[in-house]
Amino acid sequence: MRRTILRKLCLIVASFLILSSASIGFGNVLKIINKANAQAGPIIRVKPLNETLSSNAVNNVALMVKNEGGSDALSITLQITPLNTYLIIVGSNVYTIERLGPNESREITVKIYVPKSVSGATALRVGAIFMDESLRSQEVVYNFGFIITGNVEFALQRSCQTPSKVFPGDSNIILTAIIVNTGSEEATHLNATLKLPEGIKPSWAKSNNVYVGNAFPDTPVECRFYLDIEESTPPGLYNLELELVHDNGKSSLTVPLLISEKANFEIVDLNISPREIHPGDRGIKIQVGIKNSGNVEAKEVVIKLVGSSFSGMTTSFLGVLNPNDEAKAIFDVDISELATTGENWLQFQISWTQEGRSLTQNIFYKIEISSSNPYFYVYFLAPTIIAIVIVAYLVKRLSKRK
Repeated sequence: MRRTILRKLCLIVASFLILSSASIGFGNVLKIINKANAQAGPIIRVKPLNETLSSNAVNNVALMVKNEGGSDALSITLQITPLNTYLIIVGSNVYTIERLGPNESREITVKIYVPKSVSGATALRVGAIFMDESLRSQEVVYNFGFIITGNVEFALQRSCQTPSKVFPGDSNIILTAIIVNTGSEEATHLNATLKLPEGIKPSWAKSNNVYVGNAFPDTPVECRFYLDIEESTPPGLYNLELELVHDNGKSSLTVPLLISEKANFEIVDLNISPREIHPGDRGIKIQVGIKNSGNVEAKEVVIKLVGSSFSGMTTSFLGVLNPNDEAKAIFDVDISELATTGENWLQFQISWTQEGRSLTQNIFYKIEISSSNPYFYVYFLAPTIIAIVIVAYLVKRLSKRK
């Protein structure tokens, strides 16, 4: 009896001495034991790959599931539970993995919605139930903490264009975009740039760019852009990219711009009578035929001959021209004696109204003005000279009778 008690006391003292003098060795012994245990069966570890969540957004939370044991883990079932009631899991909160071998891992993604007004810290609980190769069930539970950060996100509230009807050739049109920061965090140093395609350009340098400054959540911000539409730009709906850059990143929205089709005129016929004209000619008749080759109606159409070389009746009212309609205009003009001889360009200015807008188009047509007729002055002065001679003769006869 005494020997048994003494033996137990010796064992206790020996154990105490080993623990006190060889703690490192004891630690190694524990590691070896743990390693042996680890190698004996499956060990499921779960680790989150992201540490933050964004408010007012659906977050993709990635979880890495790994078998750090020495044998297969079977029928792994993961259940994710928010530890705060305001967190909402989108979709299922249960995930299954059929098998994970030793050191094998698998990534799963959980979608979690965080309301707009939430900030600070939150947590998720992940429970894993699995079996070893002997079909014995095991369970582990992990709690993971996350930091909720605010986010910046923009939406287009509305847009408008001034004038409401925009046509090719318009300049200084105003495209207004009202944007709203729908996120939960202030956007600082916000800069808005409208990306422009070919045929649309800024009215002046950087008139397609607006520096906003700070954009607070739920507060509308107005951005005005001044644009020119080239005459050759095809009509249609243009979805312009609005790039938004701020301290927290950048995003883009789409702003619509509608360019309407306008009537288009072309000269189909032109006759000048007489065919040969010279500087100083009078009573020249110019007959021009024009056609509305566009797909829209033109009202109150007026055609005008423009230029300092012509005077007289230089304006003609044509009225309404529907698509593919033709009309003729006649001009009775005098040619200036200072007109330049050789090739000249007749300029016809066509004006009309369309959908409440007054529009104009210029068409140019090449003609030839010949040099002055060398006999012009003879033809012009001959009657005068003859009249003077006759008067002189009559005066002389009357004076002789007296």
